[in-house]
Amino acid sequence: METKNDANYSIGIDFGNTFSRIGVWKNNSVKIIPAEEGDIELHSMVAFLNEEEREIGNRAIKYITTKYVPIVYDLKRLIGRKIDDKEIEKDKSNWPFSLVEDEEKKIQIEIKPKKIKNNEEKENNEKKIDIYGPLYVLVQVL
Repeated sequence: METKNDANYSIGIDFGNTFSRIGVWKNNSVKIIPAEEGDIELHSMVAFLNEEEREIGNRAIKYITTKYVPIVYDLKRLIGRKIDDKEIEKDKSNWPFSLVEDEEKKIQIEIKPKKIKNNEEKENNEKKIDIYGPLYVLVQVL
């Protein structure tokens, strides 16, 4: 029995250090999928507002200047690298997030969740710290 398959397409993801995009290849052309705001370029960054909430992409950029919200970017350059990599050593002093290593000396990102209630930023004095792999954080951009 012959069936018709209309699912003749491919999805491509461009994870960049600065921007990411998602495209669909169908009928011999590519269509870039816009973000919620309508932009076809999405900033490759994640802001950790508190333990449950994240802002991603273009919405995360507004937190770049605050000291209370951990924001993570440049994720692509961290994937698969070791913490003692010369390039990482050079760059990590410029990042507003901390790096730690796992048992294989691969990079993990350390996040101390902050507290934001009713758009008011507050320091989190709790001792809780979350550790994420860079790929886990990068995938949240999607």
